[in-house]
Amino acid sequence: MKKSRQLNQTEMNRLPRIQRQWADPHRLTGFPALLAALLAGSFTTHAAVPDFTREVRPILSQHCFHCHGPDEQSRKAGLRLDVREAALKGGDSDEAVIVPGKPDASALLARVLSHDTDEVMPPPKEKKPLSPTQIDTLRRWIASGADYAKHWAFEPPVKAPLPAGTHPVDALVRAKLLEKKLSPAPQAESTVLARRLYLDVIGLPPSPSEIAEFEKANAADSKAAVSELVERLLQ
Repeated sequence: MKKSRQLNQTEMNRLPRIQRQWADPHRLTGFPALLAALLAGSFTTHAAVPDFTREVRPILSQHCFHCHGPDEQSRKAGLRLDVREAALKGGDSDEAVIVPGKPDASALLARVLSHDTDEVMPPPKEKKPLSPTQIDTLRRWIASGADYAKHWAFEPPVKAPLPAGTHPVDALVRAKLLEKKLSPAPQAESTVLARRLYLDVIGLPPSPSEIAEFEKANAADSKAAVSELVERLLQ
């Protein structure tokens, strides 16, 4: 069996930028199979559909909109990527840059993955290459249908349903913890809770007698004890 070897600097310099990044042994921490998939440009994941506003738009804005955005003066090849209809139609060539559901048939992904300095986007002179993670995000986004979304400031607010008897803040925090597969911290002991309330509201710690008083009230009705203490400290 032939042993693998590390590339020397001359061989490294001959590789396209994206391959140099992942062939560098000082940067490689994954398995060989992962490396091979990245070099082939076929790395895919079954993760959730990327959020356009939070994940996709920042990539397009940073790497594409300067030449293919809303500014007609700087726009090149008549191509707009900030508007879905324009991106699907294509630029002056009328070639569909994005084919929803078909990342391998989308010119956008082909140009990003290209090793030809005359074809790759963004152009090398811009010094804004996409990372493998960003490329994977674009691939998953196109595969999911390449849906666009308005900026959050132009979306009407929608009140999310909340569990009955739960404070809205607690419900939102718990939902995010579940999304991240994290467990909420256990409820603080009465002594700790009393100190937190005093320090947060008035900036001073409670006295031993005040802690004892809160512990007694907290044992009887925790919610009422906290509410009453906060109201008293705010006076």
